[in-house]
Amino acid sequence: MTESTSNKMAVERLKNFIIEELSEDKAENIVDVDLVGKTDLADYMIVATGRGNKHISSMADKLADKLTREGYGGIIPEGQPQSNWILIDAYDVIVHLFTEEARDMYKLEELWQFNFDRK
Repeated sequence: MTESTSNKMAVERLKNFIIEELSEDKAENIVDVDLVGKTDLADYMIVATGRGNKHISSMADKLADKLTREGYGGIIPEGQPQSNWILIDAYDVIVHLFTEEARDMYKLEELWQFNFDRK
């Protein structure tokens, strides 16, 4: 197995771990967007909806704690505590947690899809 293949597998495990943790915390409408070859920011973007500000804040804190326990240190959710959009930079995976209203307003996954489909 090459280093590149090993890294891809590690990123896939990270992405799946994050999706599983968000599902357990009752995140809704979880979507992962493949960013490989589209940006150097990350390999994946995960977008999920929470029931409100407290819910997305709680999900962000739990996810950051669980990622730290898994060896991904230094992860600090951005946009807390009263935000309707929280970002978590988990190395090769960027996580966006929205309230339903904010997600409808920003349409982040549509924006990324639109920009890459035009090229």
